[in-house]
Amino acid sequence: MSRSRNIVMMLVALLGAVLLWLYVVTFVTPEDTKRINSIPININGVKYLQDNDLRIMSQDITTIAVEYRTSRVNFSKLTADTIRVSADASWIEEPGVYELECVVDPPEAIKNEVVLTQQKPEKVTITVTKLARKTLSEITLKWGGAVKEGYLMEAPVFEPMEISLVGPESEVSQVAQAIVYYEDVSNLEDTVMETLPVTFLNELGEEVQLTEATSVTPTEVTMTLPVYRTKKLTLALDILEGGGIKEENVEIEITPETIWVKGSDEDLDQLEDVFIIGSLDLSDVKDMAEQEQRTYPLNLPAGISNTIHETDAVVTIRINGVKRETINISDIRLVKPPSDYNYQSFTTSVPVAVRGSEEDIQRILEDASNGIYIRVDLTEYTDTGVYLIPAEVVSEKYPDIAAVEPVSIGVVVSEPEPEPEPSTEAPTENEG
Repeated sequence: MSRSRNIVMMLVALLGAVLLWLYVVTFVTPEDTKRINSIPININGVKYLQDNDLRIMSQDITTIAVEYRTSRVNFSKLTADTIRVSADASWIEEPGVYELECVVDPPEAIKNEVVLTQQKPEKVTITVTKLARKTLSEITLKWGGAVKEGYLMEAPVFEPMEISLVGPESEVSQVAQAIVYYEDVSNLEDTVMETLPVTFLNELGEEVQLTEATSVTPTEVTMTLPVYRTKKLTLALDILEGGGIKEENVEIEITPETIWVKGSDEDLDQLEDVFIIGSLDLSDVKDMAEQEQRTYPLNLPAGISNTIHETDAVVTIRINGVKRETINISDIRLVKPPSDYNYQSFTTSVPVAVRGSEEDIQRILEDASNGIYIRVDLTEYTDTGVYLIPAEVVSEKYPDIAAVEPVSIGVVVSEPEPEPEPSTEAPTENEG
């Protein structure tokens, strides 16, 4: 019984103490001071600064501490979240270092019930810098490793293609180039697409560390890196002998000598190592004194493309060991069709330019019976008239020589002369 009584008396005494404390706080000592720390500072006028190409680069403090005197019942309403501290920067028009007064505003509901007794510090120092803008229209790829043998890595394509920087001039002015790093290309066998961060370097190739004061758009880019299998092709020509020139007399130089092409495995495997770009008919080569150049298009098969984007090859032609000489040919042979017309050449001798090896030309000049003649085909000329007919120079004894220029022979086609009628007179006595 006594134990329960003691507990009750203790509770009554505790309640009395609480009530007494409340009385003292509320009526005997109703006011006291409260210190609030780490109240954030709000800088007003930042938008005005940005509109004038200015930006706050740094500030020495970001929070302050205050002390208020007020009734204790208001203490719960005074916190770092309910007290507003602001500093006005809207009047600043030039870059520089400025001290701004920190204005403290208590909660509106108890504004007239509190007294600010202390504020530390009272000012904030900010550094204002000129705002700069820069657009980098070129992004450079740096990679590790070496491209696999037999494969080609072409220039990457970035999306977006430009990087915009807006920030303090002291930072933005340092940026000279935008770099994207790709760790290793040594195992790539096909085109890759990845999103990668952008790094900035100065003119010395050193990385520039940008602060939050500089905005970067975008901070990442999507890179498409084309990788293809390649094959080396040697360019060549089909040589057609003729015109008194043999393949052994020709020196051919093709530029470029080789090309690298790209394509699918299937398409590349069907290609021979030597790629024929066209044919060269040696009978078409006219001038032997100087080298001749011709252009051949690189008509690659479907699905194959040249890695260096060249569309033509230049062929330089030089002739060696071949001589050109003009000889007079008087042996003109008319090949007549089955017709009764008379055919007669009024050309008796023709100077003909022939070409062949130096040895053959020398033999022809020394051989009076060289057997070279001109053949005129009259098959299509069955009407009377005077014609200049293209003819063929034939050399049966020296088959490797050829006429360089076309030859024409003048031919007259006329009506056949009538046969004499048989005589009808009687023989005289003395006949027989």
